[in-house]
Amino acid sequence: MVEVIHLSRGKLAAFQACQRRFFLRYQQRLAWPAPPLDPATAAARQQGAQFHQLLQRHFLQLPIEQDLVAEGKVADWWQIFQRQGPILPSRGRQNDGRHLVELTLTVPVGDCLLTGRFDLLYLQPGRGHIFDWKTERQPRPAAALREDLQTRLYLALLYQGSDALGVNLAADQVQLTYWYVQQPAAAVTFTYSETWHAENWAYLTDLAAAVTAAQQADQWPLTDNWDECRRCAYAAYCGRESASQVEPDWDIEPDEERPEIPLLPA
Repeated sequence: MVEVIHLSRGKLAAFQACQRRFFLRYQQRLAWPAPPLDPATAAARQQGAQFHQLLQRHFLQLPIEQDLVAEGKVADWWQIFQRQGPILPSRGRQNDGRHLVELTLTVPVGDCLLTGRFDLLYLQPGRGHIFDWKTERQPRPAAALREDLQTRLYLALLYQGSDALGVNLAADQVQLTYWYVQQPAAAVTFTYSETWHAENWAYLTDLAAAVTAAQQADQWPLTDNWDECRRCAYAAYCGRESASQVEPDWDIEPDEERPEIPLLPA
């Protein structure tokens, strides 16, 4: 029996970059053989994860001890969010809306399952709005974000899976906002459409079919792009260790591989 593959944004990106990398990382589950991150990068990863969990507690209406956000970068980000955060719909009875925090949504595509985890989803009849918190210093251009797998996947997931959430959304009722805590004014919002979804869904369906075909044939070819090898810690497994640089590209996936940071105490 062929195992059903769950495909997240990170897995799809890995498959596109190099099918052998996808195989080693997600099929063979080999350890990511990378050297330790430098202190600055490690601290940035930790701070990003802590900020996400801080907002998770906020939207779950859990108490936040003030001394935990009294100083440091995460405390600064918290103050920015409180002053310049995105305008979010209230949860009053009048609009019958729901804030769903760290929601994982999975929908079928071909013989695979597409899955994603939303930082925050505001949902009501006739509206579904995903909010994604970004902590990087330099926002990406809107044109690049529009083509990013996370954008394609998240919009398609909410549209295709809205019935499972108790609403039936039209494509133009689905939105996604990227909000940058280090540059709040650079927030970008995308509104979906039937035309965009037709293009998106065909793209994701073809990509999932390619993963299924590789699995059935058990053939996972190496990429022809050696630049990918220079950013990949699996190069040693593939006989391409001479191409590998000192520090590989550690891609923290937004939907499944965010570092586990303990929730702030209640």
